Amino acid sequence: MGHETDFTVSDFVADLRAPTPTAAAELAVPSILDLKKQLLTDTNRLQQTLQYRLNSYKDRLRSLNQAYAFKYPIHLTRQKEQDLDRHVQRLNRTIKTYFRQKQTELNQSQKRLFTFKPMSMVLQQSQELSYKKNRLNQAIKKK
Repeated sequence: MGHETDFTVSDFVADLRAPTPTAAAELAVPSILDLKKQLLTDTNRLQQTLQYRLNSYKDRLRSLNQAYAFKYPIHLTRQKEQDLDRHVQRLNRTIKTYFRQKQTELNQSQKRLFTFKPMSMVLQQSQELSYKKNRLNQAIKKK
């Protein structure tokens, strides 16, 4: 009763306590000077970031403009055409060599086949088989 200050439960659980409503309003709302200062800081940071990115893109564009492909596109195209022609010629030579080799192998196989003469061997074996068959039949008749 009397001279002691009253406390509510909310006073004990609050993060911050103000003795008067005016003081509470001052604590709850930042000052205009603080807001202006933060806005100026954020604006400066944003401008620096944008300037850095702009400079980075300008450097990249300069680098691309200096690239051989953009400076001399016709030369690069001609160079690539020459490379392609060289590869095509090499491929054609390789194909011709491959077919010549296979033709040689085929010719050799044909020569061996004609030397071997399988048809004459089949005919000879057939005649021999016929002869043996006749002899066998005669031997059977004799028995």
